Amino acid sequence: MCKLAPDRAQADLLKRSKHNFNAACSRIAETAFSLRCAGRYRLQKFVYRDIRKEFGLSSQMTIRAIAKVCTAYKRNKSIRPDFRPDGSVPYDQRILSWRGTEAISILTMEGRIVVPVKMGDWQRDHFRNVRGGVDLVSRNGRFYLAVKIRELEPEPYAPVAAI
Repeated sequence: MCKLAPDRAQADLLKRSKHNFNAACSRIAETAFSLRCAGRYRLQKFVYRDIRKEFGLSSQMTIRAIAKVCTAYKRNKSIRPDFRPDGSVPYDQRILSWRGTEAISILTMEGRIVVPVKMGDWQRDHFRNVRGGVDLVSRNGRFYLAVKIRELEPEPYAPVAAI
């Protein structure tokens, strides 16, 4: 987890973007449930244009929302998934980019913003192993990135002698 340090205006943008994204997910889930559709590409045909228009999401954010809904719906197809306004938002390299270990450029409802990142020594040491997307999460009014890293394989142990 890496802590973000947005100013008040940036925090408001991040919060509004999270709420809008998760509201779009709830709307997509209605369609997925009514059609009994858990396939991303099939569901995309039904919801993509309407979701972009209604919620003002970018193309890639709409695709991420559809993927999030399909993942949730596949877990249990007997219920319609519902998404909390403060639920996590998945970001990939198209909508979030790193500015070294000091900041990120992240897409919001009103365009990209550059937000400072606070990392500890462990995160900084493992930064070169970051892979794939991240999830934007919030707890107690603070924003964090849940970052996926690739752990390097340890050197195989070579025993010196056997008794």
